[in-house]
Amino acid sequence: MSVDNEPKTENNGLYKRLLGASIDAIVSVAGSGEVILWNAAAESLFGYAEHEMLGKPIFTIIPAEMRDKHKAGFARFLNTEKPVLIGKTVEVDALRKDGGVFPVELSLFADKGDTGWAFTAIIRDITLRKKAEDSIMRRSEELAKVNTELCALFAVSSSLSHPLELEDLLTHALRVITKLDTLDTEKRGGIFIIEGDRLVLAAHLGHNEGFLKMHGDVRVGQCLCGLAARSGEAVWSANSDKDARHTIRHEGMSPHGHLILPLKHEGVVLGVMYLFLPVNTEISGRTKDLLTSLAGQLGGAIHNARLYKKTKEESLKDPLTGLANRRLMDAEMARNLTAAKKFKTSFSVLMADIDYFKKYNDTYGHAAGDKLLEGFARLLMALKRGADTVVRYGGEEFLMLMPGTSLAGAIKMSERLRERTEKDIGITVSIGVAAYHEGVEEGVELIKEADSALYRAKQSGRNRVEAGGVAAA
Repeated sequence: MSVDNEPKTENNGLYKRLLGASIDAIVSVAGSGEVILWNAAAESLFGYAEHEMLGKPIFTIIPAEMRDKHKAGFARFLNTEKPVLIGKTVEVDALRKDGGVFPVELSLFADKGDTGWAFTAIIRDITLRKKAEDSIMRRSEELAKVNTELCALFAVSSSLSHPLELEDLLTHALRVITKLDTLDTEKRGGIFIIEGDRLVLAAHLGHNEGFLKMHGDVRVGQCLCGLAARSGEAVWSANSDKDARHTIRHEGMSPHGHLILPLKHEGVVLGVMYLFLPVNTEISGRTKDLLTSLAGQLGGAIHNARLYKKTKEESLKDPLTGLANRRLMDAEMARNLTAAKKFKTSFSVLMADIDYFKKYNDTYGHAAGDKLLEGFARLLMALKRGADTVVRYGGEEFLMLMPGTSLAGAIKMSERLRERTEKDIGITVSIGVAAYHEGVEEGVELIKEADSALYRAKQSGRNRVEAGGVAAA
């Protein structure tokens, strides 16, 4: 398009009406940089009337910090006639009369006529569009963060559903948490579980021997973790070197921040999780909420693990004496008998029965009878070796599985038990003993031999030890 001070066209009137009707600002500039065309939309957009801009430099509407760049580009084109922005649509900042800077979309065209180069720009205010784009971007970032947090919750939930021992489960969860991009944590941390007034380190990452040694006997209320355990509230520390609450220190400890979260289930603090942070790290509300959710899951996992352990123990133990029940006995019997067969080792069984227990119960009552059973169970546990299993077989009958013990060794143990029972408890017991030998295929056979020996002990006057099986033959 050829542009002088006044466009030359036979449809000049139509041309002016089109310029006036355009919703976009249309501005033409001569090669000297002076404005030669300024339509009504340009007046509205920039705040300058046509007479204020005609003959004025176009750089009037360019922000001051961008003018040198624009001038250099303008001069470069006039010298080389090699376009950079000509024929393109770009986004730049513009300057209003009132000093306001705002974003515009600009399409630039150039034409060379008799009087030299002229440039025409179609300019559109994109303030609302940019705000919408910014809003969409912020929303996208927000959704990305939410998605990351949901992924974090899912990752930890998944890790807690694995059939692992509690220590392995907590260590795995720590690895997942410290790797989350949304958390500005170091790859160090740990989980204490509360046992009475002590904090027991159940899982940890990235610690040296010095740290572990210093944290082997932490008490509730001691140092930052102990404070979180006592209060049930999260504890944040910006710098370990400047925080007087950080009382446990080890050799070579470098400055760090901490976030300690109580691990609760139904309001009860079961432990604490501590995470290492770079010094002076600020914790956002969103991050705290995420970590609180994760801590809640860990608290639930600790509760469930304890409940499972308790249930398992109760299912394998006699509720009165705490000894193994017959279910656990069957498993231990099978394991020990298999080992004796395979490795040709000794394995003996001791069966003890409290003499005249029914008479004792009838005379002193069931409560006293229960105490007597508990006392005898404690004596059995005190006398047994580490590998032995003590079982409440039923009523006043007790069984001791003794792997690695010969028949002679079992008889010696039985005599000791008989003597201690009479001396320490004031009652007597009859005991039958049997040992594994060729021909025994099932544990029930060995128990039957010990039971037969026990029967002979009772028939022979009680308060004595008899051997069964091969020895009886």
